[in-house]
Amino acid sequence: MANAWDPTTVQVADYVTSRTVSAATPGDDTPLGDFTADTYPTGDQVNRIIQGSSSWVSAEAGSIDTTLYDLATTVAALHAAAMVELTYPERNADVSVVAERLLDEAHRHLETLTRANAGIGQSGPDAVSMI
Repeated sequence: MANAWDPTTVQVADYVTSRTVSAATPGDDTPLGDFTADTYPTGDQVNRIIQGSSSWVSAEAGSIDTTLYDLATTVAALHAAAMVELTYPERNADVSVVAERLLDEAHRHLETLTRANAGIGQSGPDAVSMI
């Protein structure tokens, strides 16, 4: 199920821009800034990763308050970017280091989101029921 705060493929690409090079133009390493049918992974593949990352955020943070949508988008985009690096390791860079840094950043932002969300009264997995 899509959330209003789900990141776009462009927002994920912001963290892994070098992955947005078109395979349709060999020799041209200019990043497109988005995942398309010509990139590896494709836009469709990244959209599926985004759904998984958004589900992870929801499972950890609970129902997201509207005032925290931007932060939830950031957390899901960072997580999705890390998953792109891990799932499609086709670069000269040490993908495990890149992915680990992105995942660390996603977890730090998730902690902030979860605390802020709980402070507003939204429920997360560790929230105390007020009923």
